[in-house]
Amino acid sequence: MKWYRPDTEVRILHTSDNHLDNLSTCVALSRVVDRANSLRVDLVLLAGDFFDNHRVRNEVVWETIAQLGRLEMDVVLVPGNHDQLDAVSIYHNLGFRKLPENVHLVRRPEGETLVFDDLKVRVWGRPTYYHDLGFRPLKGSPPRNGPWWHIGVAHGMYVPTGQETDRSSPIYADDIEATGYDYIALGHSDLFSDLSQATVRAAYSGAPILNSSGTELGSVALVTLHPDIGVQIQKVPVVE
Repeated sequence: MKWYRPDTEVRILHTSDNHLDNLSTCVALSRVVDRANSLRVDLVLLAGDFFDNHRVRNEVVWETIAQLGRLEMDVVLVPGNHDQLDAVSIYHNLGFRKLPENVHLVRRPEGETLVFDDLKVRVWGRPTYYHDLGFRPLKGSPPRNGPWWHIGVAHGMYVPTGQETDRSSPIYADDIEATGYDYIALGHSDLFSDLSQATVRAAYSGAPILNSSGTELGSVALVTLHPDIGVQIQKVPVVE
């Protein structure tokens, strides 16, 4: 079946692997927020490992949530393996019981779809509950449904066509292609990589914060979905 692109142009800031764990990294996060606002994107995607571990102090959690609330657009947060949704998850912190209206935390083990009507965008993501070889983040993703931009968010290890792996949370090239989506926002690597498969554009965004003191900043991915020219992916620095 042939799918037609919607008539909306959508700009997305895709980032992952922030590994927030102290107030210094929260300051670095504020620069990422400033970048998203200055680029005037329509949507922000956080593709896992937003926090570094479950032992992050309360003041860091609250500052992080405050920074996300500064974003002038909706943001979708999908937990990865460092901040997975297990019994001791950071996302059980009281701060996550009432998030700013623009922040959407994906919690359902089977994944869930968020619909942004004004953008004509559907975002599907599945959080990490168990980081093991049996967990395939994109396996069983829902099919396309109507004339929308379809986005997937997945955190795991990319595995090229024809190769096998013993690494946890594998994302096979065939899994990316099988979605039929317009874009897959990947997380788990600190390096920007375009991993598009057939008609499905996909990329690791690269880490925006490169050291634990938050003094060295990296990059994010700017993704443009255009009704005429399709999907473009650009690596951009956090600070111009």
